[in-house]
Amino acid sequence: MQNLFKAQDALLAAVNGAKGEGSELAHYNHDVVIPAMAEARKYVDELELIVGKKNWPYPSYGEMLFYVE
Repeated sequence: MQNLFKAQDALLAAVNGAKGEGSELAHYNHDVVIPAMAEARKYVDELELIVGKKNWPYPSYGEMLFYVE
């Protein structure tokens, strides 16, 4: 869980550090923000597997892919 908090802080810093416009901003997001998102997602994906469905406030990855209303 501690790793998730560190990844969350890093992601927030990355998002808050975004500056520029156009291709400069796109490169920053590609090089800094997206990797920070991937790092945080690693820990969230692990938690999703161990937290009970009734306590998980978000749709699971499987529900987002295969749920049809």
